[in-house]
Amino acid sequence: MTFFRNSSRICRLRFAVGVFLLALILSMGGFAAGWTAPHESARVLMISSYSPSFPTFDDQVAGIRSVFGPAFVSFDYEFMDSKRFGEAGDRETFRRMLTRKLDRLPPYDCLLAADDNALAFLLAWGDSLQPGVPVVFFGVNSPRLADRAEARQGYTGVLESISMAPTLELMTRLRPQARRLVALADGTPTGQADLATFLRQAPDFPDYQFEVLSLANMDFEGFGQRLQTLGNDCNLLLIAAYSDTTGRRVMFPKALETVLSHTDQTVFHLWKHGVGDGLLGGVVISHEEQSRQAALMVLRVLAGEPIDAIPLLRESPNQTVVDYEIMQRFGLDRRRLPADTVFLNRPDRLLDRYRTPLLIFMLFMVLLVGGLLALAQMNRRLRLAQNRLRESELRYTSLFSGTHTVMLLVDVEDGHIIEANRAAGQFYGYPRDKMLTLRLKDLAEAPMQEDSLKKQPTHFFSRHLLASGQVRDVEVHAAPIFIGEKLMLYAIVHDITKRRRAEKERTELARRLQHVAKLEAIGNLAGGIAHDFNNFLTVIHGHADLLASSPHLYPGLQDSVQSILRTVGTAGDLVRKILDFSRPSEEELQLLDPIPVVRDSLRMLRTMFPDNVHIQEEIPDQAGPILAHPTQISQIVMNLGTNALHAMEATGGTLTVRLENVQRQALTPGGHPLPGTQEFLCLEFADTGHGIPEHIRDEIFNPYFTTKEYGKGSGLGLAILHGLIRGYEGTIEVTSEEGQGSTFSVFLPTNRTFAADPVTYS
Repeated sequence: MTFFRNSSRICRLRFAVGVFLLALILSMGGFAAGWTAPHESARVLMISSYSPSFPTFDDQVAGIRSVFGPAFVSFDYEFMDSKRFGEAGDRETFRRMLTRKLDRLPPYDCLLAADDNALAFLLAWGDSLQPGVPVVFFGVNSPRLADRAEARQGYTGVLESISMAPTLELMTRLRPQARRLVALADGTPTGQADLATFLRQAPDFPDYQFEVLSLANMDFEGFGQRLQTLGNDCNLLLIAAYSDTTGRRVMFPKALETVLSHTDQTVFHLWKHGVGDGLLGGVVISHEEQSRQAALMVLRVLAGEPIDAIPLLRESPNQTVVDYEIMQRFGLDRRRLPADTVFLNRPDRLLDRYRTPLLIFMLFMVLLVGGLLALAQMNRRLRLAQNRLRESELRYTSLFSGTHTVMLLVDVEDGHIIEANRAAGQFYGYPRDKMLTLRLKDLAEAPMQEDSLKKQPTHFFSRHLLASGQVRDVEVHAAPIFIGEKLMLYAIVHDITKRRRAEKERTELARRLQHVAKLEAIGNLAGGIAHDFNNFLTVIHGHADLLASSPHLYPGLQDSVQSILRTVGTAGDLVRKILDFSRPSEEELQLLDPIPVVRDSLRMLRTMFPDNVHIQEEIPDQAGPILAHPTQISQIVMNLGTNALHAMEATGGTLTVRLENVQRQALTPGGHPLPGTQEFLCLEFADTGHGIPEHIRDEIFNPYFTTKEYGKGSGLGLAILHGLIRGYEGTIEVTSEEGQGSTFSVFLPTNRTFAADPVTYS
């Protein structure tokens, strides 16, 4: 009912509002509660190719700590300082020193190799230093060295590669008027390799002139003088300036000072170090991002993922980084930069300074506003539901109280009537106050089945007592409903007393129609019966003449006398069957439980069956009921059973008898289909005999049709059964297959008109 559905809906809305408020409070508390980290357990050692003063080191450590810090991973590092001490003896000294340290420390869970020299060192000595410990490398420029490491078990990492072409494209985009692209390089292997990469880009920039200023051909003083002579129409790209032709070596800060002190032109770079300290920028190698990616690989290894299942990251995670102040000094257009450009030395803005707190605050405000909007929407829906509930209550009251149909609301636990409408009081003859003190058993002539009413909707017939003492036949439609948490029974009661009387009259009419059908069948059979009867009389008369003309019974006439006797007997049986078939039954139809009748008839059949024929019963405890004559039902069983016996007596077999209630197409008394379905009692006889040939199946119900040899049957048995079944407004169906047996199915309409479904209330 709408009333109860709306009540449930309001409860669900209130529950949803409560859950939302609780979730909002918990989420607000989550901002203050923070995050609880696991206990420190893993230990990682980084071996750096250079020294702590090398410009890439701080960025590398920052990237690693951004990953290891939240994960609480212990992190140590050792320095090879190979830029200043790069001889073979220096590497051996470092190995001995590192071996002594590792022998005195607990083993590490993973090793990090920063740059080429550290990776080459571990490839040579790693198995003796920390056997079986996985190695993750980053900052490695040599693809060949990275491939060697990847081929070894227990190695993976990040390959460092410069973005030469993207940087040159950035240079020409920011200063398209500078037609000279000048590379600043030295004679180191790395510098020469990157210089060769620079020169290979020339065909892709045909409108620009590629030039080289190299320390491989001059000392630092001459290098500075040449820088001063370069004009304003050039873009400078610093590749390497660590060593001059005299063998003098400097660190990056000194090299950067040499370049910037001798030129006023824009200087681009392929690495992040130096950008923000005088270099304009470029699509640079971010050592911080490289080391961060490597640290993420370490966490995967520490989490249990096999290191050999982690592929080598060959595409260097480079990014566009520029110095904001130098962009402003040279008047360069920021709109020509990619959207993801990182600016250094940008003036500190309020949004930049408090970005994280502001984002958290904005997120909180969005959640708060969203929560308020959701609460407002829920409140609006709650008001609408309450209005609908009030309207539903009014409709319910009008429908329940104003209808002329008897309606009851019953507590299924004790059977008390909780509510009764005005029509119920008028029908039963009790005032409303009295009705609410009664239990359902006070109204029902027989107790109802409480369990069936609790589980599912039901429909049954019963007889109810009125206050005046009258007993009325009623039809009850009942369904269980919940009011709050309590289970109730909502029942609609219809007075069907007049309908019962009409059905009784219809039953009597059906009996008369059955008699008319018998007479009709006799009319159809009359011609054939008269012919046979005349033949019988002729035989009787002929043999009687022979006996009468003989003064003494001659021994040879003995067979004739026997023939007379047999023929007279057959004629008598036939006449009796015709009389039984045509004479109206004196018995009155009664509401019949078919199970005892069928079982008694089968018991009689068993005495007739030989040992090689068995009867198998599939009869339930309940079936029917039907309006019928017990003797006629027994006649149906005996006739069909005898036919099955004749079909199996030669070979033996099994007769299976089934009885059940089924739903089938509803039929008129004449056998025509009606809309909907109707309940029938199905009586089925299935034998394993020789079956019925297909060409005669349509004739087996015709009078005088038989397949039995002369003297074993008249051919009236199935015709009589057919008439009986039609008289009960039923049908008989046959399915058969030669050599497999036959199945006769009799369908008789059930009649629950006089049946009450007893229900007991405690």
